Amino acid sequence: MGINVAGAVAYCAILDGDAIEESEPFKLMVPPGMAGSEGLSELANAVELLIRERAITRIVIVSPENNYSDTYAALVPRIAIETAILIAGARAQVPTARLSRPDVRSKLGLPQSGQLSTHSALVLPVVGKHWSKKRDIAALGALCGGRR
Repeated sequence: MGINVAGAVAYCAILDGDAIEESEPFKLMVPPGMAGSEGLSELANAVELLIRERAITRIVIVSPENNYSDTYAALVPRIAIETAILIAGARAQVPTARLSRPDVRSKLGLPQSGQLSTHSALVLPVVGKHWSKKRDIAALGALCGGRR
């Protein structure tokens, strides 16, 4: 499974071999009305359940572009959500890692210049909900999960 976090939403792409499964969940987030550590704990529990139900064998979280910059307050939701997903993977004993966008480009043989999302069509079909600049990046991460 590949993950791309944008703001307070983790966009997901689950692969079956090299094919993208076009089924829920398309995105994961802290449950409405739950803030702080309680919400992150519930998110981690939901990810752990998803891992078991869908027999996920690896999770790759794609980091933001290297030139990404924002305030600390704007980064906190992303970092918190990524951490909850990393913890869920560890608890489920599934290899879980962050992968930089340059590493994604290298592993998939994508051009080094331009935004990563502009190159996803070189290796992936456009698929369903929340695709452009969201699940497309997650799907690239998922593809990398199966490559060494």
